[in-house]
This record gives sequence, structure tokens and C-alpha cells, in this order.
Amino acid sequence: MEKEITFEFEGQRYTLTFTRKTVQQLSQAGFEPEMITKQPAIGIPMLFNGAFNAKHKFIKTDVRDRIFDAIPNKTDFITKLMTLYLEPINAMLEDPEDPEKNVTWEANF
Repeated sequence: MEKEITFEFEGQRYTLTFTRKTVQQLSQAGFEPEMITKQPAIGIPMLFNGAFNAKHKFIKTDVRDRIFDAIPNKTDFITKLMTLYLEPINAMLEDPEDPEKNVTWEANF
């Protein structure tokens, strides 16, 4: 099941999540998880804005900023966003669910 954060803001329901595609887009934009602690003024807004792209891509930046300002317990919220961000990455590294469809591979080195 895809992990999500949901909330309501000004009468609108929002669902934040990440997919492989949105993780890739965020990475291509220069985001690295270490930025949350090493460059929080850059990393936190990048992570927060990136979480909108899977389901609310066209929400304007000023609305996103107002939403972020209205969120309590920001430290816990950012921790949950990082969990969302890492979910597709971890899923990519899992073995396929159906062993019969696994690709057999080998290396010659």
C-alpha cells in the first residue's frame, strides 16, 4: 500500500506522496536527503513541494507555502515526508513478489 499524508486546507483535501517518477524528478532537481539537515532552508521546501507532485502537481507555490506555514509539529511532519520519499526507493530494491517470474542473471567478473 502506498504511504500517504492527507489533510484538509481551506476546504480542499490534499494527499501527499511520492512515486518512483516524483522521486526521480526531485533528485534531478538536485534534492539529496542529507539536505534536510545540512541545508534545511533548501532541502525542506524541496521535499515538501516534491510531495505534491504525484497528486497535486498544479497547486501554486503560494498555496503550498501557506499550507506549510499552517502545519503544526513540523519536525515530525518532515520525518514523515522523508519516510514517504524513501518508500519508492526501498520498493525498487525489493525482490519481485512472484519468484517464477524472476529474471536469472549472472556476472562474468
